[in-house]
Amino acid sequence: MALPTTRAELVTYIKRRLGAPVITVNVDDNQVDDRIEDALAFFQEYHFDASERAYLKHQITYSNLTCNGATTGTFANGEFFRGATSNAVGKVYTQANTTFLQFVYSSATPANTFTVGETITGNTSGATATIGALALGDWDNQYIPVSNLVMSVQRVVHGGGADRGTGLFSAKYQFLMSDLSWLQSGSVTSYYLTKSHLELLSDMFNGDVSLRFNRHVGRLYLDIDWEVDLLPNEWLVVEAQRVLDPATYSSIWKDRFLRDYATALVKKQWGQNLMKYESIQMPGGITLNGRAIYDEGERESQELEEEIRQRYQLPPEFYVM
Repeated sequence: MALPTTRAELVTYIKRRLGAPVITVNVDDNQVDDRIEDALAFFQEYHFDASERAYLKHQITYSNLTCNGATTGTFANGEFFRGATSNAVGKVYTQANTTFLQFVYSSATPANTFTVGETITGNTSGATATIGALALGDWDNQYIPVSNLVMSVQRVVHGGGADRGTGLFSAKYQFLMSDLSWLQSGSVTSYYLTKSHLELLSDMFNGDVSLRFNRHVGRLYLDIDWEVDLLPNEWLVVEAQRVLDPATYSSIWKDRFLRDYATALVKKQWGQNLMKYESIQMPGGITLNGRAIYDEGERESQELEEEIRQRYQLPPEFYVM
């Protein structure tokens, strides 16, 4: 039969490999699923074929405010509004419709937050509304939500640097335009040195964005001044190491290491189940030996764990300061 391409096919493959249907494999289907999860987690943690370097784009979001019913009047884009109860102040980005606002909190009242049920009033338009629901965006949360598939984050890239600007206002563009004709016929040494100098200035005065990330929290914290360095609707590019999702990449289920390791763990589970009946003689003179099955599964799993560390694990990344 063909190699497995789904979880269900891997379960059947493991049972056949352990002797089914010729002999009864005394392992519950839930136990098999648990051992496959253990094998998959170990595989994704250490095997270089189980993850990839990815560049993930993310747009910084505004907070959302849903009103109880239609607003009285229309809030103007960019105006400030205040809560009657909380005294919190927000700044409108846009009123998408009569019951929905996009906004950010104002730094003028950092300790105050809007409460559901209170009335808000626009400072300029005089429009009013009653808050029905609130959902904070990235800019107000001051962190970026990250998929549970992301194992680590190396760096974050966004606009900035010594040559910040676009089009004709970019230092890079101006430099190339002034020397393009000369570069086509002369040496590129001076261009290389100047470009290196610009990169040095960028590293000295800007540097990489300082960040904090833990995969179990699922949040990427940026140690920046959010009001100065980043604005809602700006785009970030996150360089990360991301595990491959078996639901998308079904060929993972037929990986040789994953098949062998999952089988070894199920064999250990089988032996552990049978140890309760060790030395009990069955009809026909057969004696169950769960200890031998367990020890064989333990030896095979340890050999595979040593193999993955020696042959398939990515080398650690070193940073020189």
